[in-house]
Amino acid sequence: MKAAKVLGRIVLGFFGLVALLYLVVLAVNWKDQPPSAAARRFEEIIAARPQVPARENAIVYLLGFNAHADQDPHEIGARRLVWLETYTANTKPESDPLPDPLDLKSQGSPLIEPINKECGNDDRKSCADAFATIAREWQPTEMESLALQRYRTLLGHRAWRDVVPLHMAAPLPAYGSVMHAQRLYHLSLLQLAAPGKVDAIRDGLSADLAYWRGAARTSELLISRMIAVAGMRNHFFFANLVLRRLPADQVMLAVSPEWQREFSADERAMHLVMAGEWKFSQGVLHSVLDSEEMVESMGEDYEPSTIGRWLNYLARPMLKEQDTTNGIADRYLRFSEQFSVPLNQYPAVKLAIEKRASEHPQPISIYNPVGDYYLREIEAVTYTDYAFRAANPEGIRRAALLVAQLRARGVKADAAAEEVARAGLREPYTNAPFEWDSKRQSIVYTSPEDHHWRRHEFFY
Repeated sequence: MKAAKVLGRIVLGFFGLVALLYLVVLAVNWKDQPPSAAARRFEEIIAARPQVPARENAIVYLLGFNAHADQDPHEIGARRLVWLETYTANTKPESDPLPDPLDLKSQGSPLIEPINKECGNDDRKSCADAFATIAREWQPTEMESLALQRYRTLLGHRAWRDVVPLHMAAPLPAYGSVMHAQRLYHLSLLQLAAPGKVDAIRDGLSADLAYWRGAARTSELLISRMIAVAGMRNHFFFANLVLRRLPADQVMLAVSPEWQREFSADERAMHLVMAGEWKFSQGVLHSVLDSEEMVESMGEDYEPSTIGRWLNYLARPMLKEQDTTNGIADRYLRFSEQFSVPLNQYPAVKLAIEKRASEHPQPISIYNPVGDYYLREIEAVTYTDYAFRAANPEGIRRAALLVAQLRARGVKADAAAEEVARAGLREPYTNAPFEWDSKRQSIVYTSPEDHHWRRHEFFY
């Protein structure tokens, strides 16, 4: 009996100590912080975005890209933009102004299937071969004609105001359909090579690259920025295949002036896109703190346990919303500033960030400990590859332009290696010459980030 009393006192003392420690931590976490300088800077960046009328906004048209043939993509896209901006956990998917989007990949010509299959693989040679073969016989179906018409209309837009949803469940625009239409677009340009329509090819290539350059520069989410990068990667790859079909004396006449224009520091800057990511993180964090909204997002059948409810109740004061969003803003802004340097300094910046991350791990504080734990996952080292991927179009541009210049000069494939080695167009990060693959007869640019599409190959 006496042992039981002693044990009971120990247990009560332990729980009393835990309760006391909790009260101390609760007192430390009593107040949140005001917005930091970085948070205010990002608010200024977002507020400074120019207003764009719906009819001129490429994002609006993109949101309506999969509208049915008898619908106006601008009208559907404008309604979807408003819907996405007000999207919450309570928003029903069926309330989407485009609940049944048109599948622009359906009802396509059977000839297109090899492109859809081969161009998603690592081996770009099989994609290039399929592209060249199909162009000889392909005639667009009614659905492909609609996709082409909408893609050409999309390229006519020169203003962007992205949408930053404030909930993680908000759907994305129809990027897959746009990428499909871009392939069809370059296929149609390739068909202009045989009749020698050089001016039409040049104008078509210029419109395509100008669109994607603008989309990249004004993107406010990493996903939309990376889609724009993919659009430029596809552009240079397929445009090179178009130029291969022209006689040497016509190649440079068909090269877009956009190819001659180096990607500027403004086009590589990460400030706007990280401001958008910060704004999105605010929405996600707010939904985490809103217990009812989180329960809604788990679905109608989800019922949190009693222990889960208590743990959430006890932990909630340990997550300070503004202090956490300040930490996100501080990290995102510092990351953006670190990469506001010439391209040849990018590798050194990446090494410095990785060294700092390994030598100075983020400590957990008793103030906002839950927020500090979350902030450990968003250090700059998490985003360095995105900075390289955002800057890589410059290396891609140089490699594609070099191929065009050599072809225009009539350089034979067996002399290309020497020409590539001494060319003025070089890899942008180290100023090393591009690689010449003699077996595949291609110029290769391998970018330094760790990503599936880091190898860019342009066939001669």
